[in-house]
Amino acid sequence: DSASGAITSIPTLKGRYDFTVRATDAGAAFAQTSNRNLSITIGDALPLVITTATLPDATLKVPYSLQLDATGGLKPYAWSLFASVLPAGLSLSSDGIIAGTPQVVGSFPVTIQVADSQSAQLTTTKSFTLAVGYPHGAHDGALSGHYAFLFGGYEDSVGAVAFVGSFAADGQGNITGGVLDSNRTSGVTLGTTFTGRYLIGLDNRGEMTTQDANGQTRKFAFSADTADGAPAPSLRFIEFDDATGISGTRGSGIMRLQDPAAFTLSALSGNYVFGLSGVSPVTSGPAGPVAMAGVITADGSGALGNGVADVNVISSVSQTLPASGTYTALDVTNGRETFILQLTGSGLSALPTTYSLYIVNADEALLLSLDLRAQKSMLSGELRKQKLDSFTSASLGNDFVIYENGVNADSSNQPVPGQTNSLIAVYSADENGNCTLQAMDQNAGGVIQTYEQTGQSTAIGCGVQPNGRTPLGTKQTLYLYSTGTGFYIENGLAALGRVEPQTAGPFTNASVPQTFYFGSISPASPNSSATVGTGSFEHQALFAPISDISTPTSLNPATALFLPYVVDTYGRAILPDQQGGDPQGGIYVMYVLSPNRMIWFDENAANPSPNMEILESPALP
Repeated sequence: DSASGAITSIPTLKGRYDFTVRATDAGAAFAQTSNRNLSITIGDALPLVITTATLPDATLKVPYSLQLDATGGLKPYAWSLFASVLPAGLSLSSDGIIAGTPQVVGSFPVTIQVADSQSAQLTTTKSFTLAVGYPHGAHDGALSGHYAFLFGGYEDSVGAVAFVGSFAADGQGNITGGVLDSNRTSGVTLGTTFTGRYLIGLDNRGEMTTQDANGQTRKFAFSADTADGAPAPSLRFIEFDDATGISGTRGSGIMRLQDPAAFTLSALSGNYVFGLSGVSPVTSGPAGPVAMAGVITADGSGALGNGVADVNVISSVSQTLPASGTYTALDVTNGRETFILQLTGSGLSALPTTYSLYIVNADEALLLSLDLRAQKSMLSGELRKQKLDSFTSASLGNDFVIYENGVNADSSNQPVPGQTNSLIAVYSADENGNCTLQAMDQNAGGVIQTYEQTGQSTAIGCGVQPNGRTPLGTKQTLYLYSTGTGFYIENGLAALGRVEPQTAGPFTNASVPQTFYFGSISPASPNSSATVGTGSFEHQALFAPISDISTPTSLNPATALFLPYVVDTYGRAILPDQQGGDPQGGIYVMYVLSPNRMIWFDENAANPSPNMEILESPALP
């Protein structure tokens, strides 16, 4: 180049080339020049070598990008695949960039070729292995060990569904050894095996994908009872793949860490309270709610006896029915056994008798009825060992809370399709069988009722029988398995509720925990949402949860709510959703049960199908 002096272009012939260059300055009349003899030798190009040593591992559905490198030959290089393919979702550009988002998991052999730009083109290849793995969460170790689970919900436009089972988690994102029993309108399935993957983030919210032996894939969102990623004793989960509400499943459930040492026949020994709920047979007319609670003795050898139960089929109540049955040896790999529960009395032909039972530990088990929905009611629930040999009226404690989320009733005590009834009530008890209502909130299909005692109210009878059975006035019948703790059934329209003690009152804003995890109890209506999440109470004035919500029409991941609150002396607080983050409702009523446990539901009259959520402080390791 005569202006710059640059010697450029691509040499095409080897050899030694001698030449002289002259530089002339710009002084026109007195221009000066200078000459210099130079030479250039054109030799063979350096060998063409791919210098990239390895291909870094990729992660499923996480963007990936890598620039390949080479030396020698003549640039620019042209890159390509040689007799191989990249994992689905990734591609190689001609300038040597592997990029994309991998869609499959595995270990993939890949051979890369590079060519230089000489007329006598140089090429070379190199073989690699590209590994695509699953993503990992910061707290994957929170799910580690054997877990039993119980789920209840609805299949869109089909009807109620429930399933129970067990799986093993390795603490590194892998689900193995899963087995599931289900009961739905289409029938009962037993022993369906599955595997899966999961990840748990720093906030202890997680996601799980399972695939069963029939090729059915399901996705779940969950929140874990862990303070720092240590193995969680309990989790709450929802199905999280029903994006339209047209042909999917929506519901919620619990997972409990199992004790494999209790996978023996003798583990079930002593007196146990059971609480079961579900729906009546599909052939008996419009489906309605069914609830059952009772107590029974397991002898540690497979026999059940000395039992009594109360049953409500829609609104037909049968009380103090004799109960007996049997249970089989457990599967030592997952804690499963067959549990036969038979009640004696008239009008019980629609009640199931055969259950699938999964042991959590010697004090707890999860149950699902296995009789066909076309013939029997579908029921699911829990079995809890009684902690007292004999109960008295003092066994209610000083203050206790009852709560339920059932189907709403009309004026004739019949179910109203699509509406739910959420109820929380606080009672005080003396030791003489008298209980007094202190506070109450209810959303019955959008009709709101609230009550807080301002003076002495009339006491109702709540005498506790030695076996833990406790009529609470005429409306509820309780069965206690510990002090102030148990199940109950409604004596109007059937519903199963829980009884828990309320401790550490009188309450203030300081009574709530700093952090918590929460989740819905199983919905009583296909119009209800299902929610899980984690969050914190901030500055004793703001409630800040992050929720994954499955509504009847959409999925709403990582939904943030910011709720101001003031806790009164009864542990009651109203929390309005002032920013509208909740897709359904947004005026919550919350009751504090203890410094690490709360209950809330949506008390918005515009939401006739609220669900109820349990909030718990994470367990310390």
